[in-house]
Amino acid sequence: MKHLLILSLILTSGSFCFAAEGATAEAPKVIAIQHRNYRLTNELTGYISYLPLDSFTQYFSIGANFTHYFNDYLGWEIANVATANSSSTGLKDYILNNYGAFPQVYDTINYYVTSNAVYTPLYMKNLLFSNGIGYGDISFVGGGGLTKFNAAGNVPTADLGIIIRYFVGTQTSLKFDFRNFFYTSTDLKYNIGITVGLSYNFGTNEDRPVTEEIDE
Repeated sequence: MKHLLILSLILTSGSFCFAAEGATAEAPKVIAIQHRNYRLTNELTGYISYLPLDSFTQYFSIGANFTHYFNDYLGWEIANVATANSSSTGLKDYILNNYGAFPQVYDTINYYVTSNAVYTPLYMKNLLFSNGIGYGDISFVGGGGLTKFNAAGNVPTADLGIIIRYFVGTQTSLKFDFRNFFYTSTDLKYNIGITVGLSYNFGTNEDRPVTEEIDE
C-alpha cells in the first residue's frame, strides 16, 4: 500500500510537469510609466504656520523659503525664514488662579532660519471629483539652522518633516508642510510646525513625455 501511494504521487507530479511544459507562454505585459508633468527648477514659497506644542504659548508664524531643485528627486531648500508671533493659551493663568501655583513657562520663539535637503521620491496623480486629473508629490525634508528665543538667544536647531504638494497651475502649487523642530538646549521644548504655503516655480516648465511603454 505504501509503495502504491508513492507511485501515485510520482505520476501525479509528472503529469503537472508535462502540463507546465506544454502550456502556451504568456505574452509580455505592457506597463505604462507616467512621467512627471511638472519640472521644478527654482521655487519661492510663502507660507503661514501654526506651532501648537507649547502648553502655555501658541505661535502663528509667517515665512518664506527658496528651493533649488537639481533634478526630479533632489533639491536644496537654501533658506527657510519665518517670524513667530506668540500668544498665551490661558493655561498659566488658570493654574495660577485656581491652584495658586506658578508653573514653569518655556522660553518664547521670535524667529527661525533653517536650510534643508529635500528628497522627493513619490509623485501623485489623483482623480478630482471624476472631472479632472490632479498632480502632486510627497517630499521628505531635513536640515538645521538657528532659532531666536526671547531669553536664550540664538539656539542651534534641527528640523525634520514631510511636504505634500498639489499643483494648481503650470508654475504654481499648494504645499502642506509638517515639520518637527528640535533645539539643542534641554531647557527648550521641541515644537512642530503645521504649514500651508503657495509656491511659484521660476524658469522653464517643459512637460515631459506623457507615457512610455516597456515590456516586462
